[in-house]
Amino acid sequence: IFQHIGKIFGIQQVVDSDDFDVVAEILDGGAENHPADASETIDADFDKMVPDLQWQLVKEKIVADLGVKVEEADFLNIAKLIAVQQFAQYGMTNIPDDVVERYAKEILDNKEYRQRITERAVEDKMYAGIKEAATVEEKTVSADEFNALFKAEEAAEEAPATEEA
Repeated sequence: IFQHIGKIFGIQQVVDSDDFDVVAEILDGGAENHPADASETIDADFDKMVPDLQWQLVKEKIVADLGVKVEEADFLNIAKLIAVQQFAQYGMTNIPDDVVERYAKEILDNKEYRQRITERAVEDKMYAGIKEAATVEEKTVSADEFNALFKAEEAAEEAPATEEA
């Protein structure tokens, strides 16, 4: 995913940047404060965290480049959607708007929910910004032509690996 997003936005340097090296150093430095037997677990967990950390850096770069702004109204709208979904789970589909809004505000008062809602609001705005900024060229292709696009890309990715060997 990172390579595709990097190509689209010209931000591959974010994934390969010194910023990521700094994050890695900070996380690795924390391993010194743990018992020796925990270092293997930390190393294994770190390897699992790398893609998430890279994605976080990419998202931050895209959000900054697109000038994404998230407002309290965005949080409230998402909280309302969550409230409506929760009511619907129990068969309550005709809830008055004032009740939904009051429950949504209660949801936002919960720190854990608010964090998840913030992440979702930023991502929603980011994807909307990407969609708006992207130029889509519609083209009709056959299934074989479509598959050939991926085969060509796979071959291009494998070529540098064979040159290094």
